[in-house]
Amino acid sequence: TQITDDTVINAKIVLPDGVENLSGYENVTVDIKHTGTVTKKFAVGAEKMFVINAPVNKMYEIGESVVNVLVRMDKNSSYSAYMTSDDIAVTLDLSEYGDVTGRHNVPLSIVLRTPSNPASPVYVIGNYSIPVVFS
Repeated sequence: TQITDDTVINAKIVLPDGVENLSGYENVTVDIKHTGTVTKKFAVGAEKMFVINAPVNKMYEIGESVVNVLVRMDKNSSYSAYMTSDDIAVTLDLSEYGDVTGRHNVPLSIVLRTPSNPASPVYVIGNYSIPVVFS
């Protein structure tokens, strides 16, 4: 989900212990082309951001009120025409921040409310975080 556009990637071939490379090739070039898909960016507002496991004896302030989420989907899917930011939920899990103060970038969990159709997947591109100030 990190590849947002057509690209070429050069990668080293890494084999598990006990497996022998008989070809002699040590690197591979992968040419990635997104065909039949489209990306859309959605601005998800604070009303769709959910905080879980907030520290009990600590104040916190979320540093942004909007997260821009990039989604890839089948360009021929009817879902691509009617998906909105209301179909996206953002969760901040603060369980690891009980003993901290100051500004920290908290990873976000992005969940899409999409129809169950493996032939026409819809998925989030990228990893997301948001600044949170703890005091």
